[in-house]
Amino acid sequence: MKKLWISILVGLLVLPMMFQSSVKAATAPISIFIDGVRLSTDQAPVMVNGRTMVPLRAIFEAFNATIKWNQKTQTVTATKDDTTIMLKIGSKTATINNKAVTLDVP
Repeated sequence: MKKLWISILVGLLVLPMMFQSSVKAATAPISIFIDGVRLSTDQAPVMVNGRTMVPLRAIFEAFNATIKWNQKTQTVTATKDDTTIMLKIGSKTATINNKAVTLDVP
């Protein structure tokens, strides 16, 4: 009986700690690192429906990609070496080297 009581007591002490660390992790700000260096961005990354949304312009610039914005079509094109990525505002489809890629969220 004493062992059962000790097990219950330990469980009651550990359980709140497990939830506390989960809450802290969920409220921690999201950071972007490239090659071990924290990337500073104008807009902070955010969670939307379980997906992390990041400011891609800052990431493209960090990789020295050429960025073009088409206001009329609301499309951004980023090119680096032999890779071209096209993203359209509000679209769940990206284009990478002329191949359509489905995104989870626009």
